[in-house]
Amino acid sequence: MFETGILSRGGVTALINRVVVESGSLASGINTGRLIIGAPSGGNFTAGAATTNTGGTLTLSGAQTAITLAPSGRYEIVNNNFGGSANTIRMYGASGTHRAFEFDGTVFVPISTGMLVDTPKHIAVHVNHLFLSFEGSSQYSAPGNPYSFTIITGAGEIAAGDTVTGYLSLVGSNLTSSLAIFTTNKSFILYGRSADDWNLVTFAYESGGFEYTMQNIGQGYVFDALGIKQIASTDAFGNFDNAQITKNIRPFINARITKSVGSCIARLSNQYRLFFNDRYALHITFDNEQIIGVMPVQYAHDLTCMSSFESNSGEEFILAGGTNGYVYRMERGTSFDGEEIVAYINLAFSFQRNPRLKKRYRKAVYEISGGNYAEVQAAYELSYGSSETEQGVTSTINTPFGSVFWDAFTWDSFYWDGRTLLPAEQDLTGTAENISLIIRSNSDYFAPFTVNSAIIHYSTRRQLR
Repeated sequence: MFETGILSRGGVTALINRVVVESGSLASGINTGRLIIGAPSGGNFTAGAATTNTGGTLTLSGAQTAITLAPSGRYEIVNNNFGGSANTIRMYGASGTHRAFEFDGTVFVPISTGMLVDTPKHIAVHVNHLFLSFEGSSQYSAPGNPYSFTIITGAGEIAAGDTVTGYLSLVGSNLTSSLAIFTTNKSFILYGRSADDWNLVTFAYESGGFEYTMQNIGQGYVFDALGIKQIASTDAFGNFDNAQITKNIRPFINARITKSVGSCIARLSNQYRLFFNDRYALHITFDNEQIIGVMPVQYAHDLTCMSSFESNSGEEFILAGGTNGYVYRMERGTSFDGEEIVAYINLAFSFQRNPRLKKRYRKAVYEISGGNYAEVQAAYELSYGSSETEQGVTSTINTPFGSVFWDAFTWDSFYWDGRTLLPAEQDLTGTAENISLIIRSNSDYFAPFTVNSAIIHYSTRRQLR
């Protein structure tokens, strides 16, 4: 991983952008590899002795060749710093259609593994090794050198016995992290730090992971035929525990077993997001690694790939690519690229601690928070929505929120007319043993708002007979 100098042979010269050492070392003077160069001046290089402006000598195997990329791949990207200095962080990628690569924003370096068909599909960086998948094989580079895939430098292969669908680094112990290797029908945990002590352990014999659904948000999460499972570290034997977390929404999951297209995390919301090819997604929210909510979401566009990252300034970006060729930024604006956002929720039937007592419902008071004006439609159902009970009507609740910044006004002339927390009332009519509140919003200009709670006013009546 070096960048240096000018390459010369005869009257042909070129800027050396990267020296790729694939075997041996520069220090020993015995090595093989490739040079990533700029456009040659004075013609094309030929085989034979060459020099650099720093006094180096080398033998060229032939003329330079252009770097080309095959189309129709899906890229997986990881960022890592194998060099150790502040300016050597680079991105590494695989697409399934051409060689893996390194890119620093300027220089593109194809990575050759020596495979006959050198088109890895999945990629990971683990304990300073670059991992690449070739169907049922995981190839790993020499430690600290993502260019070298020869055994004598510490590189090697791990066979999984099934098609590898992805990798996920996990916190294993206080000594080293672990790498989860997922296949179509089985999952493994790789312990160790190098070829000297790798230990591949089967984690789940009949449970694998679908491609592009592996994410780490405190714990590991992956989607397979049984649903979304959590891979949590534990003090018990084996170090990790496998738990299904979507059992309560089995019909939604069963309808989309073969439809997943990708996933990402939302750091500010502390969410794992799983996307499907029918415009639906599943947002799972965590608090202190405990699930506090699972919400189906329907987007206005067909999304095929997505990624989330944090910028140098600390701002979170969540980007998604659509089948229409556009790239969308999530958590931005008040619409789906100009289309209305429809949101609704039907709450469970609540019986106010007495399921067999009839109540006369009078009023619901919602506590809603937000930073701008919004309209919320509120309705309700009584007695499990029975046709024998007169049902409620829809009400519109206006929420005139105003964003208030305490250091942005003159105190002597300030009049308070903005609220960011608002109680809103809805009249209720009807007598029943239980009630379900329904909340709906439909707009392309309402800012986000949060319904924090609802207080139901009622009078008790008689027992059901």
